Amino acid sequence: MTVVAHHHRTSRPRRLAGVLGAVLAPALVLAGCGQSAGSGDSGEATTVAVGSPASISNAPFYIGLERGYFRDERIDLQLQTFGSASQTIAPLGAGQLQVAAGSPSAGLYNAIARDVKVKIVADSSHAAEGASYMALLVRKDLVDSGRFTSFADLKGLTVADYGDGGTPHAALARMAEEGGLTLGDLKRTTLAGPDHVSALENGSIDASISVEPIVTQAVDSGAAVRFAGTDAVDPGQQIGVLLYGSDFISRDPDAAQRFMRAYLRGVRDYNSALQDGKLAGPGSTEIIDIVSKYSKVPAATLGKIISHGVDPDGKVNEKSLQADFDFWKSAGLIQGDVDIAGAVDPTFAEAAVQAMGPYTPAS
Repeated sequence: MTVVAHHHRTSRPRRLAGVLGAVLAPALVLAGCGQSAGSGDSGEATTVAVGSPASISNAPFYIGLERGYFRDERIDLQLQTFGSASQTIAPLGAGQLQVAAGSPSAGLYNAIARDVKVKIVADSSHAAEGASYMALLVRKDLVDSGRFTSFADLKGLTVADYGDGGTPHAALARMAEEGGLTLGDLKRTTLAGPDHVSALENGSIDASISVEPIVTQAVDSGAAVRFAGTDAVDPGQQIGVLLYGSDFISRDPDAAQRFMRAYLRGVRDYNSALQDGKLAGPGSTEIIDIVSKYSKVPAATLGKIISHGVDPDGKVNEKSLQADFDFWKSAGLIQGDVDIAGAVDPTFAEAAVQAMGPYTPAS
């Protein structure tokens, strides 16, 4: 079974093999000192180190690399793979990374409250209404027997998620609430995403809140039913965000702007390949091949998944960010206060859209 790491899996950072090229330590040292391979004014490429968990929601990076969008903007993108989004925050704040992509979380807000210098600058994934890539999986035998018919039936079940303080945690709490329950009525357990499938298969868990491609793999195995997407209780939930280090913004705003233009070109190509929430639209075969090449998720699986939503203009759902922040704060997971509006800097995405023009879906 082939899987890809997700927003919440924990492991040591590793290099993304293949066409991304080597991510060399000297380049990181230079980046940490505020230097780059070249300045935006000189016409030379600027090295930008990007940290992210290995995820299919990184598709805009993969597309931009493969189609030369970052090269067109004189960005030498060095994509580094981390086990979880939380592992990227410290190096991003220290200037060792310029950009990161991952899930907004209690950990992110705790870092911001401690004055770690990062900004949320664009959407990287959200639960599209009617087509969320994060979903509640329930063991097939429980559904077939009639034991599970609604969120109220979560009571007493062993349910896996990715741990406290992440967007799945918040979404699961809302599903429980929809069923008249609290998380205390469930037997929660924390598992890495790839382990959700085997745990459903062997019956050690009854349900899980999982992200693609785990959802499709679990359904294809016959172990589980996709009972409901998280959009059923939280349409538009901001699941992933693009982050800039404040050092990157202040030292090289021109490169930060060029990076955003390349990123949004990849985002728009991905959107154009979507049809009814799946990679089944115009040009989807090529997009699937690109994403499969970099993520190592089989093309056949990518053709089945419910895709992550990503705004073609990079707009962030601040209302969703605030709602999840409030939930984690009430759960005692956030120390200190964060002004969500102040944590978001939409100016780079807005300027990129002004330069690129309105998004026009492929026909």
